[in-house]
Amino acid sequence: MPNQLAKSMHEIAKQNRIAQRGPTNADRIPGACDVDMAAHRVFMAAEGRECICWRPSGVECKTCDTELETCYCEERLYMVRCQKCEKVVLVKSSGPQFAAEEAGHAQ
Repeated sequence: MPNQLAKSMHEIAKQNRIAQRGPTNADRIPGACDVDMAAHRVFMAAEGRECICWRPSGVECKTCDTELETCYCEERLYMVRCQKCEKVVLVKSSGPQFAAEEAGHAQ
């Protein structure tokens, strides 16, 4: 059990390093281009509660009626996620509620 915990903690630390600095050649998925790797970094960041400030949006997911969460990424770019559906959407919007509404319609 302690060995599994150490492995999972090591994997989380590795994902956080990759999310912060971007992938190196050693981190690359065979055949993946930079856009593919960026998409994977978005999903890795969306899974990590400790490094991103998720806030409730007041908007429900159109699929499962769970409240969507938003995270501001800079320059009017928001990440919107539904934890139940495991969906993550990037939206350029003027505010978090508008971003959640737009992402909710995209589902």
